[in-house]
Amino acid sequence: MGMMNLGQLYILVAFSLQVVPQVTGLKTSVAVYKDYRCQSPAQYVTLTTALTCTPQANHYDPICVEAAAGYTVSDCTDYNRGGWDNVGVVSSAFDEESYLGVEQYTPGRCGRYDFLTSATMYRLDENCYPNAAGTASHKLTLSHSATITTYSDATCTNVESATTVRQSTMGASRVSFCVDEMTAFFGGVRPNFTAVAVYNDNACSNTPTQIKFSQDFKCMNPADTSCQSGGSSQFSIPSCVSDFMDYSASLFGANSPYVIVQDFPNQWCYEVEFVTVYSADGSCHTSADGTTSFRAFINMVDSTATITLYSDPACNFVASDTTLDSQTLSSSPCFSYGCEYWFSCGRRYAVGGLGGPPSQGMKTAVVVYEDSYCAISPIQLTITMAMQCIPPPAPLCDTMFAGSNAVYQTRDCIGNVSTFVAAKFRATPYLIVENYAIGTNCQVLNNMTMYVADGKCHLNASDGSYFTIIQDMEGTVAVASYSTPSCQESEAFNFVVDSWYVNTDRCFGDRVFRTSDMALPTAISAPVTPTTTPTTTPRTPLPPKTWTPAPVTEIPVDDDAEARLTIMFPAWLWDPTPPRVFVDDGRRHHKTPGHRRFS
Repeated sequence: MGMMNLGQLYILVAFSLQVVPQVTGLKTSVAVYKDYRCQSPAQYVTLTTALTCTPQANHYDPICVEAAAGYTVSDCTDYNRGGWDNVGVVSSAFDEESYLGVEQYTPGRCGRYDFLTSATMYRLDENCYPNAAGTASHKLTLSHSATITTYSDATCTNVESATTVRQSTMGASRVSFCVDEMTAFFGGVRPNFTAVAVYNDNACSNTPTQIKFSQDFKCMNPADTSCQSGGSSQFSIPSCVSDFMDYSASLFGANSPYVIVQDFPNQWCYEVEFVTVYSADGSCHTSADGTTSFRAFINMVDSTATITLYSDPACNFVASDTTLDSQTLSSSPCFSYGCEYWFSCGRRYAVGGLGGPPSQGMKTAVVVYEDSYCAISPIQLTITMAMQCIPPPAPLCDTMFAGSNAVYQTRDCIGNVSTFVAAKFRATPYLIVENYAIGTNCQVLNNMTMYVADGKCHLNASDGSYFTIIQDMEGTVAVASYSTPSCQESEAFNFVVDSWYVNTDRCFGDRVFRTSDMALPTAISAPVTPTTTPTTTPRTPLPPKTWTPAPVTEIPVDDDAEARLTIMFPAWLWDPTPPRVFVDDGRRHHKTPGHRRFS
């Protein structure tokens, strides 16, 4: 055969580039099965990076190929961290079966999506699984951590390597943060918590004194879940549970107060690792370890709680004393603190057994009306995240301010904020002011107040002044405050919320401003006399909105603007201080900086 000239070489290269498509970013997936039909769940799935890969003709009806020691399905997929891919290779392979995903990256680029080199999804059990060729195998050892051992044979005999996945890796992966040069995650059904409930009576029939939960790679409790002696005067019941909140509520009941402490292996409070639930009856209780003790109490008068830990089993020697304020208990923010890992850990607090569900469940709503039947659309509606919401025994529309410009109020305990607000305002436009704890960059919500924004003059229930709210065509909201119900322009104190801060999630003076779905008026209407006749006109409720605060941008506020904000939108029914947790370690001179945490 003669030598190829340059023209022929050029044609051959051009033809080759034409028939081999670009596959940048795609991974070759191989799912290994035990049966010849390749039915889920798979034994494991690998995704690797290659220059080219061959996709299935039909992703949803793939061809099952027999190998020496198993059956495989290979495909070509765009894999995105956390077990997600564009054709559902991983989800189809496991079909809700529990699995552990481990992702590897280019050295020095760990956690970055575009540098992910491979990923392996392992069945979350301790069986030995050979590869499809029958030349190697792997096995998991599961406890509080997971050890992945690979072998150079098909029977898990000759150890080749061992990799440990810690709980700290699981939570950090949520923010693309690597631990031990990898990211990892749980897929399918999450492993149950290992739970131990501690009792003072030998029948374990009374309310427990403490419950300990641990998120492990498998539940570590024995099959025997009867009441067992724990030494001295303690007894316990081990369990495997899926939800620590529900389990705690079922054991303590609705009227036995308790404090929940959740510990996370990262500063973002992702993937809880340990949970301790303390009986908050104010008595001394020996801890689950039998060598230490605690005393917890919830003060319903000021909505605070204290947890005192002791270094002995009889509450004689204080090890630490933690005070939790009302904001910490009601909104359960994430606190960062030091731990055994090289980056910070996180902690959340909650309470339960206060005559209803845990504190995060219900919110207090105060609705202000101009009619004595509390039937027409309100003029103000405030939602607060109280530690405990006590509903009225019966619906009550009572007088808030009497006189010629009287206003009336109702109080409710609510769960879904958006549904409640939409049902109250109906087709009336309103301005939403979200008030956040000072210094939290609008991340810890204290309360939110909705002001009717129909351009008319209304009483401000927080201070007895009057207000009007309108919005121009550019989206800027103009709010005016007046000292009399005539709402004359000559007496107006004006405040303008620029469109830059409206419906943009930007934090302005520890507040975020939003408007309702309805357009706000563009001109002020003449004052009207409040009516006391209820309306029966049917109205169509608005579609629900999501009220969970989104990440926001903090905007500096000068003193004059802050003063105007405070006058126009006073701190009515909310605590102006950020949530605080003070931990006293039991030593003298507690003003020393090293003796303070969670401040």
